[in-house]
Amino acid sequence: AALRSELTRLQEGTKRKHKVVKTTLGSKMSHHVVSHQGKISRRHMRGTASSMASAEILAGLFTPRETVPERLLERLDDPSSHVAYFRGKQFALDLMSLCEQGQELFEKESRCLHIQSPCHVFGDIHGNLDDLHFFGENVWSKGIRLTPGRLLFLGDYVDRGMFSLECVAYLLAMKVLAPAKVFLLRGNHELRDVNSWEDYYGEGSFLTQCKDRFGAERGAYLWEVVNQLFD
Repeated sequence: AALRSELTRLQEGTKRKHKVVKTTLGSKMSHHVVSHQGKISRRHMRGTASSMASAEILAGLFTPRETVPERLLERLDDPSSHVAYFRGKQFALDLMSLCEQGQELFEKESRCLHIQSPCHVFGDIHGNLDDLHFFGENVWSKGIRLTPGRLLFLGDYVDRGMFSLECVAYLLAMKVLAPAKVFLLRGNHELRDVNSWEDYYGEGSFLTQCKDRFGAERGAYLWEVVNQLFD
């Protein structure tokens, strides 16, 4: 409930940045000729000329929940081309949305997973996005939905590497897209006592990366949201 409330608050703040422009809706007549069994009928229909523009404005104001995983995976293929996005509020919103969806999926799973073979098993990721790109090119190159078998990740997704946030987003996006094919276990680095150890891991600490990216307050909140996934 707290996560949903925070998502709503942040989304309202984003929507207020858009300027609402009042326009006079124009209309136009469309002419249709329909032929059925040799008989021709003519129909005149009145349409709204601005309907297309209105749809584009509405599409810009709202982000459908189901588009978040696809958008994230597309941008994670080439993060250097989307630096502003990954350092901005929209990425934080998208990641929190994925956490909410991921939590719903995890709650439905058994504590002890029974996974049918074939199954690919992956160890420590530790914030290394290059590793995920390598696996993507060689294991699920046709996309997760078209990949035969299942994927089991053994935890330790964050800390040490500098792309912990991106790695969590990548894996959650795949989980949401293919919940019966992707399985994410908790490692010892999915514990608050470990991934908040800033003195030891320095800039590689997951908590440090969250705060550096989004500020102390919002970064700490996002860090907590991710940790709640594995409680």
